[in-house]
Amino acid sequence: MRHFLLTNLVREEGRPWRWGVDLPGLTQAVPLLEANPLGPDERFTGPTLFLAGGKSDYVEPGDGDAIRRHFPAARIETLASSGHNPHVEAREEFVRCVLEG
Repeated sequence: MRHFLLTNLVREEGRPWRWGVDLPGLTQAVPLLEANPLGPDERFTGPTLFLAGGKSDYVEPGDGDAIRRHFPAARIETLASSGHNPHVEAREEFVRCVLEG
């Protein structure tokens, strides 16, 4: 996580380090980023894996219906020990789930 945060630090020659993230732009874009980009009839019928962190509320239990509406062959796994970033916080379990397909 620290490495990810440090990618937002920028330094111009002769000036101190500063945060380079466009916080106002990100804040303004949140509704668009959170919106479902899929139309009501859009489907992908192939195998699909959804991994969620058990300590994160980003994917809620009721989201399974919406996921399966667009991805009928979805496999939804919850990594109990992880928060919002399971690929970082529960790396071994994340890799195991991905390799299992």
